[in-house]
Amino acid sequence: MQEIKTKSFFEVSLEDVTRLILIRHGRTAANDQGRMTGLSDIPLDAMGMKQAELVAAKVASYEPSVIYSSPLARARQTAEAIAARVGLEIVNDKDLVEYDFGELSDMTLGELEQKNPILFEQVNAWISMGPELTMKRPEIKGIETAKNLADRIGRFTALVTEKHPGSVVVAVAHGALIRSMLTVWAGGSLTNRMAFRSNNASISVIDFYNGVPAIRQFNDICHLDTKLSYGRPVVF
Repeated sequence: MQEIKTKSFFEVSLEDVTRLILIRHGRTAANDQGRMTGLSDIPLDAMGMKQAELVAAKVASYEPSVIYSSPLARARQTAEAIAARVGLEIVNDKDLVEYDFGELSDMTLGELEQKNPILFEQVNAWISMGPELTMKRPEIKGIETAKNLADRIGRFTALVTEKHPGSVVVAVAHGALIRSMLTVWAGGSLTNRMAFRSNNASISVIDFYNGVPAIRQFNDICHLDTKLSYGRPVVF
């Protein structure tokens, strides 16, 4: 009798999933200064360009079939380094732009303290509070709503899973958006403080099986040959 071979519980191949390689753009001068950049169209600095080349070499080993990118310059430049390495065109996607920080945009916490000390105290209390997470999120003028952010994440998730089954997809995006994506895919809430942080030029890998996300790798920066800095929670 011929033996029937079946897959084990954990055995999955690319034909069963869509693999998303999620990349945060390389460093900018604003990142180096600790600014909440948001939608400002800021290019990579010299270190960021080097990081883009290093992450491109690592991403090539995943053999991607498509590259999506935020149209903002810092993401686009990072995507261009990857595209040159793997020989693919870049597809711009507005849903991958950074979170809009409203009146916090382009400021450091020190500048916020000088310009709006009341809001500074609220923001600092939010990111410094304990694990109970009972404090209400500060009201920030012009900030992107949780609903709009959730809608963007939902559209991009559907695009990846429905248009690219059995494929490796690269997406180059931004820190706050990546935190938000991973929070949603991990079953968290966009109205709570988020536990994820992503470094410049980091790689996170998510496998979607029947549309359901499995976070396989998070914030890999081994290709940068740099020490992982210490971190704290952030505003969003």
